[in-house]
Amino acid sequence: MPPGPTTVNRSNFEVAGMPAQYDLHQLILDFAPGAFTPEHTHGGPGFATVLAGQMVVRDRSGNRAFKAGETWREAPGEYAVVGNPHSAPARVAVSFMVPKGTALTTNRN
Repeated sequence: MPPGPTTVNRSNFEVAGMPAQYDLHQLILDFAPGAFTPEHTHGGPGFATVLAGQMVVRDRSGNRAFKAGETWREAPGEYAVVGNPHSAPARVAVSFMVPKGTALTTNRN
């Protein structure tokens, strides 16, 4: 199995002033050629932007390809596999708004 992504940077912020308390997780991930995440979901909505290279998202709607500058959304409770099937590295910035105390990521068993 190819390696997963490498976390380049991670920032977490508590978000106050909303009806419920949330944490904002922001990450920059490097995907080496052939690197994919396990099938997973997130505890809150997420937004990903490809900074360099190309990425593929495999979810219930099929395979979707994204190149640098393009963005996709990940909904809580929906499982996906995300990766870089190409020969060049890829970099992705992701942000997730997760209710306080909820896991950021849950892999499918």
